[in-house]
Amino acid sequence: DKCKRKLIIRTDSKPNIIKNRIVVYKKVTMPIMKFFKQRKLYKCFSIDASNSLEKVFSDTVKKIKA
Repeated sequence: DKCKRKLIIRTDSKPNIIKNRIVVYKKVTMPIMKFFKQRKLYKCFSIDASNSLEKVFSDTVKKIKA
């Protein structure tokens, strides 16, 4: 680890758990998002969360205000 401290790995960050999360997202979350987008009931948008915290926050605020 870059900071020379012991690396702590979350118990829910194992490959099989992550794969299951993706399956659940595709089966459950994506259809719900599609439902709301089609009916324009709520603002639905995507944010690239791989950016810095500041960029994610800024992008989120911009999308909410749009």
